[in-house]
Amino acid sequence: MPTDAIKAATSVAAKDIGWGKDVGAAEPGRYGDLIAVNGDPLADIGVLERAAVAVEGGLVFERPHGSADQGPG
Repeated sequence: MPTDAIKAATSVAAKDIGWGKDVGAAEPGRYGDLIAVNGDPLADIGVLERAAVAVEGGLVFERPHGSADQGPG
């Protein structure tokens, strides 16, 4: 299931490496990178490969509009 795959890459992975109190969820006081996608990753997990925006270490990265590798979404 897409939900299980997303959790395995986020909250479950954080817990497994002992960082569960610091990362793995978008909550105040936690560290975290995030992405914004055009679409529903539960309906099409492939949208996670075509993130429109990524925030990493407080820096915002946007995919250029009309990018050839943006794909449907």
